[in-house]
Amino acid sequence: MLRWVGIALVAMMPFHVALRPEHGWLLLSACDVAAMLTAIGLIASLPGPVGVGFLFQVAIGLPAFAIGLFTTYPLNPTGTIIHIVPPLAGAIVVARHGLPPRAAIYAWLGAVGAIVFGYLLAPRALNINFACAVWPPLARVFTILQFQLALLGAAAVLLAITSAVTRKMVAARPAPPAAS
Repeated sequence: MLRWVGIALVAMMPFHVALRPEHGWLLLSACDVAAMLTAIGLIASLPGPVGVGFLFQVAIGLPAFAIGLFTTYPLNPTGTIIHIVPPLAGAIVVARHGLPPRAAIYAWLGAVGAIVFGYLLAPRALNINFACAVWPPLARVFTILQFQLALLGAAAVLLAITSAVTRKMVAARPAPPAAS
């Protein structure tokens, strides 16, 4: 069943690209990259990539989505699916297989890569991953360099905490009953 969730996520992406004003550039967005990592992992039955995508989405993607909904992010159906479905499917995989080793490091490096590629490739006006300008509510507080350093520092802390909590939760799950 989870393979079909991955297939559905991939099949939805052309609609996501068509409906969003960023069009194809939004595929450089860290949340979309994490969602596609999760989808490909689900399709290929690879728990490692699903775990990394899950960790990113729970630690960074969902909180950013929630804050965005109350500030600057316009609610839209495909964006909501991108932020909700992958962490739910990922939670099932992580509950079964745990997080892969160094998942927080890989997720953080993915966030760094998404910012760099957003800066280098996307039109500056789109500000993919806040690579070119400070998030508007904080624009008077930070320079772009200060904002990026704060963003990546907060991401590292959130990923480390979420990884530790997830590992404890998975370890605390009772073992399945033995087959008789």
